[in-house]
Amino acid sequence: MMGSADSDKEASTDEKPRHKVTVKPFSIGRYEVTKAQYAAFVKDTRHPSGDSCWSFTTGEWKEQTGADWRKPGFAQDDQHPAICVNLDDALAYIAWLNDKTGLTYRLPTEAEWEYAARAGTDTARYWGDNPDEACLFANVGDETVKQQIPGWRLDIHHCTDGYAYTAPVGRFKPNAFKLYDMLGNVWEWTCSKYPDKDNSPYDGSEFSCTNDANSRRTVRGGAWNGRPHSVRSAYRDRDNPANRYGNLGFRLAQD
Repeated sequence: MMGSADSDKEASTDEKPRHKVTVKPFSIGRYEVTKAQYAAFVKDTRHPSGDSCWSFTTGEWKEQTGADWRKPGFAQDDQHPAICVNLDDALAYIAWLNDKTGLTYRLPTEAEWEYAARAGTDTARYWGDNPDEACLFANVGDETVKQQIPGWRLDIHHCTDGYAYTAPVGRFKPNAFKLYDMLGNVWEWTCSKYPDKDNSPYDGSEFSCTNDANSRRTVRGGAWNGRPHSVRSAYRDRDNPANRYGNLGFRLAQD
């Protein structure tokens, strides 16, 4: 069952109606694509990294000139998820990887993403309904973020995960499908179009990829700065294909 029930007080309009979905067999990455993996692609292709990335290092979003996936404004090592990558960057990486391997990787549809994230659960989060149990399973906006990021004013999960920004992939407990960081750490691009109007109900676009280069895409999963409301299996957000953010990366899928 995709989306949120009417009884879910945290639900937004665009998480409804709750509906039954069936997905064809597919594979999805156990981890988010890492900085080391993305670096190999850039080294081989000289893919441009852009001249700015939106950052949250001061407690509010600002576009930082000179920031990119190499230097997003905070420390990362090779096993952290690749961030400051827009949709074109993710698709270029996939095209390169497919050429290298002879396989057919892609981004997941939104329906596939939620199926993978829920891993058979119907609770708000794959560990249950309590947001304050997040720190065993996800890197989220928590006590660490509140202490280390100046000017933090948002709601937090009342637990401590030890990471103010991104964490190396796989540091937290996986869901029942043995997938890591499906919630928290970084938002993940899907290939599905987000409805033209904000907070619109589901319209069927969750089942497919769009070829419209200018359409907003649904992003899923919440991130290292995610509030309890946004770190839920049903929560939907959206972004313009050209935008690069310090909390947005991607995960691979495959038929």
